[in-house]
Amino acid sequence: MLILEYDKLYRFDLKNQIKLGSLTEDQIKRCMMDGRFASHYMEKELVNWFPHLKESEDSCGPFDHLMDNQKIDHKNCTKGGVKFMPSKMLGTGREFNSEEFLEKTAEMDYVITDITTYPIIGVMLKKGVELAKNFPNGKIALASAKEMLYGKCD
Repeated sequence: MLILEYDKLYRFDLKNQIKLGSLTEDQIKRCMMDGRFASHYMEKELVNWFPHLKESEDSCGPFDHLMDNQKIDHKNCTKGGVKFMPSKMLGTGREFNSEEFLEKTAEMDYVITDITTYPIIGVMLKKGVELAKNFPNGKIALASAKEMLYGKCD
């Protein structure tokens, strides 16, 4: 059984692991590289990979998982990077509230899944306060997210 540890990179190969009706592997890849689709799948899969991670009982609540008593929110790394501000601050016409953002990240940690490399999925658990300190607007550009997950490439 894998134990999800902070700042440790885990990699999982999903090649030929996902079956969706009669979709081809290429069609599934296109679905899995879309954060809107992948988030629902990944939230369930994370519990299979890390059994001590428990799904939140409220599937549309303020967080996705619990690890012991720690609230964990799941975020995908997509071609747009990682956005870890509260959902109500995402989208057209919505505004970023720094005070609310800092309150949430003080009590929340984040499990980030890199879906840009599908079928290989990178997974890392990060402290919310650390992310907020390093990315105070709640956004991590793709290059910075890749560096955070995989380290600097020379």
